[in-house]
Amino acid sequence: MGNSTYNGKLRFLENPDLVHEDGYLAFASSLWIYMTPEDPKPSMHDVITGFYQLNEIDVENGITAGSFGTTVNIIGGSNECD
Repeated sequence: MGNSTYNGKLRFLENPDLVHEDGYLAFASSLWIYMTPEDPKPSMHDVITGFYQLNEIDVENGITAGSFGTTVNIIGGSNECD
């Protein structure tokens, strides 16, 4: 996705339009979001495929494994799920 340099990750933070202007970068970034867990949330892939096991807190909060709502929570968090 670009030259490997010390500040390589800053390339997209400083120029976010690069992602939507390049089809490859748009697809690669969406695939990264789908596959990468962000603590304390699982990856969407793990939820959809059933690899994610609900814990006691999930059950208490009405979260179900494999549901569309769970993936929305992973993407938007409290902005969309409160």
